[in-house]
Amino acid sequence: MIALLLGLAAFTVAAIASHVLVESRRREVMRSALASGVIDAIDDQIDEDMVVAAEIARHYSISPGAVIKLAMRGAIPGRQIDGRWKFYPSRVIDAMERVR
Repeated sequence: MIALLLGLAAFTVAAIASHVLVESRRREVMRSALASGVIDAIDDQIDEDMVVAAEIARHYSISPGAVIKLAMRGAIPGRQIDGRWKFYPSRVIDAMERVR
């Protein structure tokens, strides 16, 4: 029983160490991409899904074109991915609250 618990503890420590190494490497790659201009921002909110302009437009009762114009002017944070503007909803909400 003790050997089983020790084995489980060793496995847990190894899994945590592996996760830390992977996360460290991911951050290193992101910093490198940012420095080289491959990406324009490091996203803190990886867990939040991005939405398209139409979803933001529906929330604020404006046209998708107006959302895109706001993004192009830098009034709200967004980025083009595969030719489509995408947004993190929480960041757009924060930006819109500052504008009002």
